[in-house]
Amino acid sequence: MGWFTFISQKETFFIGGREVIIRYKHEEDLARFKEIIHKACETQKVAAFFPKITFVLKEEKVGETPAYVIPGNTLKRRIIVYLNATHFSQQTIQRQPRELLETIVHELTHLWHDEISKTLQRNAKAQKRLAKLLYTQFKSQPNVKKPFFALRGKLFLLFHDLIAEGIAIYCETQTRGKLPFTEEVWSYLYNDARKRTANIEQDWGQFIILLNSAQPQYLKMDAFEICTRLLNDLKYQVGMHMVHTILYFDHNLQLEDLTQMKPFKFIREYETTMKNKRRQPLISATSGEGILDYKKMLAELTLAVREKKTALAKT
Repeated sequence: MGWFTFISQKETFFIGGREVIIRYKHEEDLARFKEIIHKACETQKVAAFFPKITFVLKEEKVGETPAYVIPGNTLKRRIIVYLNATHFSQQTIQRQPRELLETIVHELTHLWHDEISKTLQRNAKAQKRLAKLLYTQFKSQPNVKKPFFALRGKLFLLFHDLIAEGIAIYCETQTRGKLPFTEEVWSYLYNDARKRTANIEQDWGQFIILLNSAQPQYLKMDAFEICTRLLNDLKYQVGMHMVHTILYFDHNLQLEDLTQMKPFKFIREYETTMKNKRRQPLISATSGEGILDYKKMLAELTLAVREKKTALAKT
């Protein structure tokens, strides 16, 4: 039953024959969410993809994620968006009325993407395989295992999530009006993404230097949290730049075509598109041509941690 056990109140309405359910704990939550949920389901194309959608209004701690969906729910035909009722206070909605609408579209896009390509489910399975592999390699050294698991997992998810978050941010942006395919808009998105990737490249280099230090206690420092947060922040705007770039330059591909791609095929498609236009890709999978390259970053991290394992084994 999960959260439905504690959030028993619900309101149901129909839009164009589609069923929309809002589960809530307090009447005041329903009052401030209902109108915007109704608007999203009535006006947004992505909402029309589902015959039934459930929105669960949860009370979370301050600072928790504004909304999320659960991988695998679409496999069970459960189209559920969890919204943070604490984050979307009356003051927040009045001050930033579009934020809730854009957040709903963002999360519905994840569900639509997952429905088409099972991307959320694939990512969840890939994380489990990775965790199992890492556990086998580091089970005898827990002081290395925990922080390395966190960073290695984040690095993996960053490159995997570029397509999912890029498509979601792209669709979210469309709520403000169609994003133009012009050189001016492309340059703006590219320059913004380039600054972000350049900053991450610099921070990553400093982090690897720190990790290569002869002092094993650095593994317990906040550097891991800082670096994983930076990597996590990168995927949204850079992912949207990648989506916009492919759709702008390659007129043979539509957004629906991108949803069918696996994460690293998407990255390579982006690389090819950029190189065909004689521009440097910001992200690359294994070619080494991007400012951030997955293979290069993974090799640097693996080498640093291997040396750390050796240092710890001698202590």
